[in-house]
Amino acid sequence: MILACSNYIWNSETDKQIDRIFGVKYDDKMIHSKGEYVFSKQNRFWVHYNENGRKLVIHTRQLSMNVMNSMLIEIGKIVKNHLNQL
Repeated sequence: MILACSNYIWNSETDKQIDRIFGVKYDDKMIHSKGEYVFSKQNRFWVHYNENGRKLVIHTRQLSMNVMNSMLIEIGKIVKNHLNQL
């Protein structure tokens, strides 16, 4: 699942909405991913997985304007790799 909604839904220190709603966990030390991917101040995304690694949630900004191709390519690689592991 890709949440392209910026800060309309979030994971903060005190309110982990994404983790709670989608049953996943953001952890930058997870085996599957480094967690946060930064291409520029506005072009970044975060990767979340559930406990067994079968559910993937990518949280990012809206993808309608000024999105870097390199970020979209990286999101595509992560999704493709995830699907290949299922």
